[in-house]
Amino acid sequence: MGEASVGPSESPAAPELPARDAGPVYLPPTELLATELPRVVDRLRASSLDALGRPVGRWGSRADAAYAVAQALADASADLEQLPPRVLPRLSDAVVADQVAVCGADLLAAGHGNAPADVLDLLVEVRRAL
Repeated sequence: MGEASVGPSESPAAPELPARDAGPVYLPPTELLATELPRVVDRLRASSLDALGRPVGRWGSRADAAYAVAQALADASADLEQLPPRVLPRLSDAVVADQVAVCGADLLAAGHGNAPADVLDLLVEVRRAL
């Protein structure tokens, strides 16, 4: 006796995935912040001081781009906590990854993962530029 073949209609249903050419898959803002923040921080931490000093995108340097992200994260956190905005000090290039990590952690705590769309857009733009 031969084995019965299982046709495509008889196989267990697999989750539908978007086609490769279907365009980008968008994450909810809570997941996007939690996903993108470590990516940016890891890329900054892996960069040499020389690389952090090189121009990238619309910023004078990668460190300047990181500072812009840190300031945006701090502003969003202050807004969610109903506090006045605070100007972050421009620290040395060697610690910009930590500054982004701390400001991002503050925003995650203050907003329970929520962040304004413009802050998320900036975070993604900087990650792509790095």
